[in-house]
Amino acid sequence: MATNSTTELSDSNFLLKINLIGNHRKMRKDIKCWNFEMIVDSDRTCFMDFGQSVVDKYPPRYLEVAHVQHYDVLKTFPEVNSDQELLVMFDLHNKKKVVEMFIVYSDPSEPFKPINEWEFEEEEQPDNNIEPMVITILVILIH
Repeated sequence: MATNSTTELSDSNFLLKINLIGNHRKMRKDIKCWNFEMIVDSDRTCFMDFGQSVVDKYPPRYLEVAHVQHYDVLKTFPEVNSDQELLVMFDLHNKKKVVEMFIVYSDPSEPFKPINEWEFEEEEQPDNNIEPMVITILVILIH
């Protein structure tokens, strides 16, 4: 399903730039997030498998749940909760094949606070094109 290689992308492959964020109450204040990249085949990736692959590599704390968001062309951070929303995300970023994503771990007993703004590094900020090349994934860990 996913590889860690950053080789040339085929028609159905996407580079996911993922920001993993922990519980804002329990995370270290000097660390903003953990960044990693994955290449996934949009034709073979389902939401549950994608989420499980991230949780397997970077496990949450006891009872924490993962919330997935991406940065889109409208400079918003829509949540991804299903296969259909994952396909829409890939479709929006089909031209450049790169997605900025955010994965946030949170305590299920607390209301989820979605990402609604992010300070991108100047050279890393995605283009404001209709079909951005890079999609960033942000992962937030919350206890």
